Amino acid sequence: EFVEGRLDNVQCLIGVVYRGQPLMGVMGLPFPTPTHDNDDDDDNDETGAPEVVFGMVGKGVGKARMNEQITNGDGPVVSCSLPELKRFNAETEDVVRVSSGDSSSVRPAVDLAQTLFGQIERQIVGACGNKLLKVATGTTTLSVQHDKTSLWDTAAPSAILMALGGTVTDYFGEDLIYDTRVLGNVLGVVASAPGAEDEHKQLVTAMRGEKSCLSLLEKYGLNNDPDIGPQCVDIVRDMDGYPVPVEYFATKMNVPHATSYSCPESDVFRGLMSNACRIRLHPGGETAFYKRIEFRH
Repeated sequence: EFVEGRLDNVQCLIGVVYRGQPLMGVMGLPFPTPTHDNDDDDDNDETGAPEVVFGMVGKGVGKARMNEQITNGDGPVVSCSLPELKRFNAETEDVVRVSSGDSSSVRPAVDLAQTLFGQIERQIVGACGNKLLKVATGTTTLSVQHDKTSLWDTAAPSAILMALGGTVTDYFGEDLIYDTRVLGNVLGVVASAPGAEDEHKQLVTAMRGEKSCLSLLEKYGLNNDPDIGPQCVDIVRDMDGYPVPVEYFATKMNVPHATSYSCPESDVFRGLMSNACRIRLHPGGETAFYKRIEFRH
């Protein structure tokens, strides 16, 4: 973003993750866009001085900026007002604002949002953290990002968004995975503004039946035949949240010739903490009952 001159999108990100969940985030904005949302001249961010937005899940968010003219005993950093935080309300808003980058890989998901919600406003926004910050403030309702972002891109802004009541998942509705096995968000990113939980759920549920989205799971052995219909790929995960590979089922079921599997949504049970589904191996048609219990939520 800096090299290509998109200074509004430049950010310095520091995220703290605890037990696999973003906990605290700091977003440095060295080239902030001056805002005029506050009538208090002392708090107005018209100077363009570098800013920092910070947040902690369960505690809240705040903002500070560099004090370029230290007077009256002020220090080098002073607090300043956050932009107006807008909570999405489906009953009063007639448009869903969906952001993405300009990558063609996210187009099917954005088109899916258009089908689901009818009236949407498409926003092309650069930089992962910038997209999530706009979701946090309510400028954007939903953001869809491709599978090339990294954990260091999402940790800090996710903590800030979650501190405000927003949601961040992969394409299929599961939490992003923060560990050292894979440092990328290889199953994509979907974020929603505070108040847009239902819209988030509708979108990721639909993405579990969208062929281009499910293609991200083909490397794990998912059979992506569109005739199968929606698949409960959010359930078929291991203890760390990764998709279960076909090799696991082939070994456990002693079916060495299995090359892929499917998990039709039509054969699923979803409970409060327990979810279960029917796994079907291909070729051959052998089946197994797969149950996942999650106490964290």
